Amino acid sequence: MLIFDQLRKNDRQLQVLAACVLSGLGLLLLGLWYVQVLSVKRYQTSQINQSFRTVRIPAIRGKIFDANGVALVENRPSYNANLYLDELRPYFQSAYSNQLSGVMRQLTRTNSKARLTRNQRIELGKLTRYQVVSNLVWRVTSVLKQPQLLNEKQFLEHYDQRLFLPMPVLSDLDPQSMALFAEQSASSPGFDLEVQPVRSYPHHSSAAHILG
Repeated sequence: MLIFDQLRKNDRQLQVLAACVLSGLGLLLLGLWYVQVLSVKRYQTSQINQSFRTVRIPAIRGKIFDANGVALVENRPSYNANLYLDELRPYFQSAYSNQLSGVMRQLTRTNSKARLTRNQRIELGKLTRYQVVSNLVWRVTSVLKQPQLLNEKQFLEHYDQRLFLPMPVLSDLDPQSMALFAEQSASSPGFDLEVQPVRSYPHHSSAAHILG
């Protein structure tokens, strides 16, 4: 071929150019191999987290009017910050591995054959999950100027009984908090903003015994 014939000649500049082109192609192939082979699990997990999410949308209740057509009860949107615990599994596993390694190092210092029982591992898993979520909730709510401490009992109950449902963190956010949340959502795994209709009473307590 003409290209190889030219390379066989003692054309130093052409040989250097060919070496640069081949090196560039080699780097591209190496990068493609890294993405397609080594990073496949990370991208699969990311795809699942971004593609599947159980969202329950409550039905909007109807308005209530008086005889003159004046609204007595309406609906308004409430913007809530929720946390999907099931999407934090990779973070739970990573934190648990680190905690387990630290505990085992301490145990084996005095007894090389020391091992954790099944119940101890379960309790360590619960503690690790709570710590991960507690730190995440504190970080996000602090940015929103509404710092919240995570109740351990309520968290464990939600994790055991309603894992695939969102865990409420903050409700009825104002526009400023919504803007701050939008800025933090990319770096806050598992968090999402939910819009939920709530009842609004324009006349406040008027006819409360009828409207409820």
